[in-house]
Amino acid sequence: MAHNPDAVRRATARLAWGVALAAVFFMAARSSVAPDTWWHLHTGRWIWEQGAWPKVDLFSYTRYGQPWSPPGPPVQWLMYGLYRLGGLAALDLWTALMVTAALAWVWPVTREPPHAAPLVQALAVVWAGATAAVYWAARPHLVTFLFTAVFLWVLETVRQGRAGPRRLVGLVPLMVVWANAHGGFVTGVLLWAAYAVPALLRAAWHAGGAGLRAAARRWLPVGAGLVVAVLLNPTGPARWLYPFRTVGIRVLQQYIAEWQPPAVSEPRLWPFVAWWFGLVLVLAVSRRGLPGEHLLLWLGLGALAWSAVRHVALFALAAAVVWGPVAADAWARIRAAWRRRFPAAARRPARAHPRLNALLVALLFAAGVARLARPYVQGTMAARLAATYPVQALAFVQRTRPQARLFNQYGWGGYILWQWPEQRVFVDGRTDLYGDALLTQYLTVWRAEPGWQQVLDTWTVDVVLVAPEARIVSVLPRFGWVEVYRDGHAVVLVRSQPR
Repeated sequence: MAHNPDAVRRATARLAWGVALAAVFFMAARSSVAPDTWWHLHTGRWIWEQGAWPKVDLFSYTRYGQPWSPPGPPVQWLMYGLYRLGGLAALDLWTALMVTAALAWVWPVTREPPHAAPLVQALAVVWAGATAAVYWAARPHLVTFLFTAVFLWVLETVRQGRAGPRRLVGLVPLMVVWANAHGGFVTGVLLWAAYAVPALLRAAWHAGGAGLRAAARRWLPVGAGLVVAVLLNPTGPARWLYPFRTVGIRVLQQYIAEWQPPAVSEPRLWPFVAWWFGLVLVLAVSRRGLPGEHLLLWLGLGALAWSAVRHVALFALAAAVVWGPVAADAWARIRAAWRRRFPAAARRPARAHPRLNALLVALLFAAGVARLARPYVQGTMAARLAATYPVQALAFVQRTRPQARLFNQYGWGGYILWQWPEQRVFVDGRTDLYGDALLTQYLTVWRAEPGWQQVLDTWTVDVVLVAPEARIVSVLPRFGWVEVYRDGHAVVLVRSQPR
C-alpha cells in the first residue's frame, strides 16, 4: 500500500484497538468458576425449573423460609442456560466476552480531542484489564462491570461534547436492567453524581442562576429517573436497601477476602497501585489538569477500591478514562520535543497494512480461545475443581450420610448446593441472607471459639465438612466426634452418638 498519512493513522488506531481488546480477551480467557458461581447456578436452575423467582430461602436450614430475593435472577437464569448449552466452558467464554465488551466501551473515552494517541489508549485499556483481573468470575457482578463502562462512555461523551445531553436519558432504561441484574447498580448513581455535580457548579460559576437552571434541567431529571428506575423490580423499594444492607455486614471485612482492603504486597494488586504513580507521572509531564468529573471519579472510586478489593475492577475502568487523556497530552509533548531534537524528515515514511493487521488481531483472539479451551480439551478441569472444592469428601458424605445435617465450610456452600440439590447447607455465599448473626455463628464453630458446642447443638448438626486448617478439626475428637474421612483438601467428622 502506498504511503498515506491518514490511512496509516487509521490503520494504527484500528490495530491498537484490536490488539488491546485481544490482549484483554486473552487475560480473561481462563477458568471463571468462583465459590459464588455455584449458588448463582443453583438459583438459576431453580428459576429455570420453577418458572418463578424465589421469594424465601429454600437452600439452607439456618434461614429456611426466611424472606429472600436473589440479587440478579435474570442473570442467574442466563448463567444456568449457558451451562446447559456448553457447561463451564460456556460460562468461561461468557465471562471473557463480558470483560472484553466492557473495555471496548471504555476505549473511545480514553482519549479526548484534539489528542489522538492509539498506543496510549491501548496501554490504558490493557492496564485497566490487568488491574480488573482480580475480580473476574462467572457471577452477576459482570453486569456491574459492563454497565459501569457503558455509563462512563455515555457520561464522558456528553462531557467532551461528542454527544448532546439527550444521550443521558438512555441511562434510565439501562438502570432498570442493572437494578434487576446486580446489587452494584448504586455505582451508576455515583457515576451520575460525579458528572452532574461539577457540571452544575461550573454552570453556576460561569453563567449564574440562568446557567444553573439550564444545567439542572439537563442533569436532575436524569438523576431522579435513575432513582425511580431502581424501583422497577419485583421487590420494589426494598431493592435500594440491598447494597447498603450487604456492606453493613461487619463479618465481611473480617473473613471475606474480596471485602478486605487491598494488600499492596500481593503481585496481583500491583497494577492497581501503579495507577496512582502513573497519574502523578503524566500530570507532571502534561500541562493539563484534571476536570472536576475526573477528579471525583478517581478519588471516589479510588476510595472504594482501597476499602475493598471487589471495587478495584470498577476503579480500573475509571482510571483508564482519567489517565488516558492526560497521558495522551503528555505523549504529544514528548513527541514534539523529540521531533524538535530529531527532525521528522529523517524518518522513513510509514505504510498501512490493514490485512496484515487484521490477521494479527485474529491470531491473538484465536490464542485466547485456545487458552480458554485448553483445560477442557486436555481434561484437566476436573482436577482443577478437585483442588478447590471437596469433590471426594462430598461424594463420601452423600454415600454414607444422605440425611446429614451438615455444617459446611463457607466457601463450599454453593458447590454443595449445586452438586447435592437435596441437601440444605449451614451457610453459603449469600451474605445478605445470613447477616452478621449467622456468619458469626459460623466463625465461632470454624475457629472453635467459646460457644461452638452450643451452635452445633442448636442446629442439631451431626456432620462437619471443613478444610483441614479449620481449628474445629482438632477440637471435635475431644468431645465425642469421630473423623471418618480426610484427604488433602477436606475433613469429615461425625458425632459418635447421634443426638
